[in-house]
Amino acid sequence: MTPEEARRFYKTAGAPRSSLAAQIVAALRHPAVKRRLAATREGQLAIRAFHRLPAGLRARIGGPGVALRGAANPAASDGDARPIHPLHPSKIAFMAAKTHVRIDKAQRLLGFTPQFDFERGMHVTGAWAEWANLL
Repeated sequence: MTPEEARRFYKTAGAPRSSLAAQIVAALRHPAVKRRLAATREGQLAIRAFHRLPAGLRARIGGPGVALRGAANPAASDGDARPIHPLHPSKIAFMAAKTHVRIDKAQRLLGFTPQFDFERGMHVTGAWAEWANLL
């Protein structure tokens, strides 16, 4: 979706003015997203950590209808989830911007030395994404 298409969609959708964090939380509460995350090693770690929190804190974080035990939520089906509203076009433009990453300031101020070059880093990142079932 181009930024112009996003702007048109955003205007016609009449989306509420919510923050990016609120949209992320809404996405994470979707049953299909929860099932996919719960199937990863990191998701299982997060579930175990969540269930070790005090009950009062779990209730405040989870809220009604949030079940994080395992991959399924028997209280909600995919049709029960609230829709994810579109992001503001300025946020889409910011995230779609072509940026150039430079490390010269970190090298100069912090003495940073990369452990491997960009190509090797992309290879390692791709291998991790495949291992985590993200690709």
